[in-house]
Amino acid sequence: MENPQIPRHEKTILVLEPNAADRDRIAYRLQESGYNVLSSGDGTYGLNVLDTGQVDVVITALVMKPVSGTRVLEVARAKDRRIGVIFITDYGDVESAVRCMRAGAFDFLQKPVNIDKLIAIVDKVVENQAVEMENLQLHRQLDSKYGLSNIIGNSSKMVQIFEKIAQVADSKATVLITGESGTGKELVAHAIHYNSPRRDQPFIRLNCGALAEGVVESELFGHEKGAFTGAVTRRQGRFELADAGTLFLDEVGEISPAVQVKLLRVLETGEFERVGGMRTVSSDVRLITATNRDLWGEVQKGRYREDLFYRLNVVHLELPPLRERIEDLPLLVDHFIHEFAAQHQKEVEGVTNDVMTCFYQYHWPGNIRELRNCIEGMVVLSRGSLLQLEDVPYHVRQGARRQETAGYPFPLDTNRQLQDASTMILRGLHEYMSAYLQSYLGQFLPSAPQLEQNDNQVTVEVGHSLEDMEKKLIEATLKKVDYNKSQAAKVLGIGRKTLYKKLEEYGIDGEPRV
Repeated sequence: MENPQIPRHEKTILVLEPNAADRDRIAYRLQESGYNVLSSGDGTYGLNVLDTGQVDVVITALVMKPVSGTRVLEVARAKDRRIGVIFITDYGDVESAVRCMRAGAFDFLQKPVNIDKLIAIVDKVVENQAVEMENLQLHRQLDSKYGLSNIIGNSSKMVQIFEKIAQVADSKATVLITGESGTGKELVAHAIHYNSPRRDQPFIRLNCGALAEGVVESELFGHEKGAFTGAVTRRQGRFELADAGTLFLDEVGEISPAVQVKLLRVLETGEFERVGGMRTVSSDVRLITATNRDLWGEVQKGRYREDLFYRLNVVHLELPPLRERIEDLPLLVDHFIHEFAAQHQKEVEGVTNDVMTCFYQYHWPGNIRELRNCIEGMVVLSRGSLLQLEDVPYHVRQGARRQETAGYPFPLDTNRQLQDASTMILRGLHEYMSAYLQSYLGQFLPSAPQLEQNDNQVTVEVGHSLEDMEKKLIEATLKKVDYNKSQAAKVLGIGRKTLYKKLEEYGIDGEPRV
C-alpha cells in the first residue's frame, strides 16, 4: 500500500540491471507505484544520468560492464551524499555487497528480487531524504531568522553587541541581557543559541513576568502528580525540556525570592527537585536571562538576591534603545519594508523624505518592536511604491510634532526653522557617513591600499538636500571599491537592485572614468 506521506511522483529512480527481464520487471512495478523511472543495462548510461543531478535513488547490479556497480556508488556519493544506492546481488556476491554498504550504500537485495521488499526500501530512502531536507530547511529558516545577519545595525553600539555575541556564543557562560522593552533582547538570545555548539539542541523560553509565583516554579522545575490541585500527571519543567540546550528566561527580574533561591541552586549545582517531588533531577542547561529592570538597583533595595545577580551577570549585554542608535534607522526601515513587502505581496520600495524626517523626530518609546509594527501597518495600507507621510500612524506623527514643539531634536515652526532642521539632519548624516566610510570600508577591502584621510570624507555644503547627500555617498563608495557594484551595495547596506535604481535615479553611470 502506498504511503501518502512519501512524494513518489516527485522522485526519480535509476535502475541499472544487465538482465533485461529483471530490469523491466523492477521498472514496471516502480512506475506502477508512482515513481519516475529511468532504466538501462549499461553503467555508463547511469553515470551520464547521475551527472544531470536528477536522480534520487539508484538501484544497481553489483556486477556490470564496462562500469561496475561500485563505480556507480562512488560517483553517486560524490555527486550528492543524499542519493540512496541499493544493490542487487547474486548469491555469491553478498560479501562484496556488505563492503559496499560500509562504503555508503543504503541496502542490498539478493536475486531473485522480492519487488515488494525493494519498493519498501526505496520508500524508506525517499522518506529519509524528506526528513533530511525538512531539517535542512528548518536550519536555513533558523539561520535566516536568528542569525547575526538578522540583527540590523551599523552603529558603534551595535558593532560592540555583535562582537560580544560572537565571543560569548561558543562558551557556556550565563548571559544577562538588559535593555528597554522592544530593543530585541529575545532576538539576541536566539542569536547566541543558534551560533553556539548547542544550536541543534532545544531553545526553551519562559516569560517569568507573565505568570504567578506558584506557576513560575512549576514551569521552571516541573511537578509530580498530586503536587497541587489540578496536577493530575507528572510534568517536566523548562530546565528538563532544555537539557543539553539553552533556557531563556525573560523578565527574570520579576521572580519571587522563593524562586530566586531555587534558581540559584540550579545555577550552582545543575540539580533541582520537581514541585511535590523528592527525587533530584540533573540538567545541563546554558542559561540566558533578560530584564528591562535595573537589576543591580533591585539588589541595592534588598528585593533581589545579590548572589543570584552575580550568577546571572557573568556576561552582560546591554542593548541600546533606538533613540541612542538613531543612525541605524535607515537600515532598519529598509529591512522592515523589504520583509513586509514580500510577506504581504506589496510593491513598496521605500519611504519619502518627509517620512524619514518624521521617524528621526519621533522618540520611539517602543523601540525596534514599535518601528517594526509601524512599518508593517504602513506597508499593508500602502497605495504606491513609496510610503507617504499620511501613511505614518497618527500617534507617531503627533509624537514627532511634540518633539518639534519641545525643540528636540529638530524645531520645525517656520521656514527658517525648516532650513535649520535640514542643516542639522545633513550635519548629523555627514558626520555619521564620514565615520561609516572610514571605519567600515576597510573591513570589506582588507587588501586595498590606505587612502588619505580626505578620501574617506563626503562633503555636502549646508543647504543641499538629502538626495545630494545620498548621491555623494554612493559616488564615494563606488570610487572606494573600484566601482565593484556588488561590493558597493554590501558596504551601503542595500541590495544590488536598489543600488541600480539609485544609479539610474541620480544619473550616476557607475563606471570608472578613463
